[in-house]
Amino acid sequence: MDHPKTAEVLFEEAVKMGLHPLWLTDYGLFSFQVEEKTGYVFYARNMFNSNLSGFLAIDKHTTRTILQQHHLPNIPFGMFSTQEEVQQFLNQHQIIVAKPVFGSTSKDVHMISNADEIPEISFEKYIFEKFIKGREMRYLVFQSNVVAVHEKSYEGLINDPAKVKRIAYPKEQWDEQLVQLSQQITNKLFMKFAAVDYLVDEDGKAFVLEVNSSPGLYFFEHPTTGPGIKIARMFLEETVKAITHI
Repeated sequence: MDHPKTAEVLFEEAVKMGLHPLWLTDYGLFSFQVEEKTGYVFYARNMFNSNLSGFLAIDKHTTRTILQQHHLPNIPFGMFSTQEEVQQFLNQHQIIVAKPVFGSTSKDVHMISNADEIPEISFEKYIFEKFIKGREMRYLVFQSNVVAVHEKSYEGLINDPAKVKRIAYPKEQWDEQLVQLSQQITNKLFMKFAAVDYLVDEDGKAFVLEVNSSPGLYFFEHPTTGPGIKIARMFLEETVKAITHI
């Protein structure tokens, strides 16, 4: 079966923990056994975030609106219904990005620097954001604590997940302000497990790029460079606790 890398990492750790995991699908769902109870792990969902908190994160417009409501470091954004409105936003910010409201992994992302580049798309299904050039940082939050920090390094203006390098930072190099901000953001979204992504511009100012309610775990275990963490074991240990208390 062709399981996603995160599912593979979790399954392998479940084997080491003696949980007797069993693949149920070829898209990342497996069961495990603990104290005569059956639990389930699915790489794209988890037991630590509610359906509501997952929606608040996956809907990019909703995330931006909540960030704006709480005066958190947001990227200028808008949703528009006509090309003229998009043109006005472009005139204001020079370079903008169009992203599917429910998109993921940089799929169907459009960089726009002039009117001719405005794509023929259903505008109501996209959010438009000011393009900000900067280092892309990811802060992983688990059970309300930041447990890992990565820099996502890639060539070009748009992240290609297939080519990205993950540089893991030791704890002494974490930005304490972004640690606290990540905890604040996940609390506002009622999330116990999430990755908060930032763009840090050349002046050191950070903007929230997005919040991921089901971040991949593989690269936190196996970063390109820097220290890895045993996030799969942490994830499974807390999942087992939740199952045994049901």
